[in-house]
Amino acid sequence: INIKYAADNTHYINNDYRLITIDNLYKQKEIYLSSSNVYNIMQNWDASASYDFQWNMLETNLKDFPFPTRYTHWGALATSYHTRRFKSQASVLGTFVHEKVERFTASPDKAECTPALFLSYKLLKNESLWVQAFYKKIFRMPTFNDLYYTDMGNANLKPEYATQYDMGLNYEKNFAGGFYRYLNIQVDAYYNQVTDKIIAYPKGQQFRWTMLNLGIVKIKGVDFSTINRFQISEAMINVKLQYTYQQARDFTNPADTYYGDQIPYIPWHSSAKDRKSVV
Repeated sequence: INIKYAADNTHYINNDYRLITIDNLYKQKEIYLSSSNVYNIMQNWDASASYDFQWNMLETNLKDFPFPTRYTHWGALATSYHTRRFKSQASVLGTFVHEKVERFTASPDKAECTPALFLSYKLLKNESLWVQAFYKKIFRMPTFNDLYYTDMGNANLKPEYATQYDMGLNYEKNFAGGFYRYLNIQVDAYYNQVTDKIIAYPKGQQFRWTMLNLGIVKIKGVDFSTINRFQISEAMINVKLQYTYQQARDFTNPADTYYGDQIPYIPWHSSAKDRKSVV
């Protein structure tokens, strides 16, 4: 069982008279409770149940503010089964959201069920080469920051729904002695379809943003990563390389001039490099 409490104060100030002057104070509080239980049915078969609860409230010095309070419950059932060459996991998550406001109309209650399935199989008996795949549905509520913060929030935001498919290969090998000690390579191809995707979008003036829903976004991509370990005298050097190619295209309205174009701030290509040394 885990319990967390957080209290955040955010103060927005803009004294530029050429724009709208701002002096807004936000106070956001959160209580989070998480509990999980696991039961070993057989030596290679487990089942688990978990329950999470989150309470959020937001106050501000603004007039005519809704002063929202949100109660979110998550309940999940999961199971895993594995042998020496086969691994599987399945789960179902229930999300239940209730909101109250002091002014205006609260968002309707939400009750969503999202399943997930993960499978992996070892292709070679004596080599760590695995093929893996997963299917997952995701439901995401807009945060209070997305909905209510000045110059960014959009009280009309809808929840985001996503369906994810992924398939990939993972290879791992240790080398006993010598300069080159370890190799890991992972390649994944994926496809996501997102309804009412939540994005941040500039409103026309520099540094001023708002949150928007994009009706239908289809995402295709390939992830490649490799970890290499080298032994140089008493030092161990780990080098990690990552590369992603991603299409994230807006298919909301065929009448739009940008129909089928890449959505804002999602790069076609991205890469990263990380190096660590241990003596």
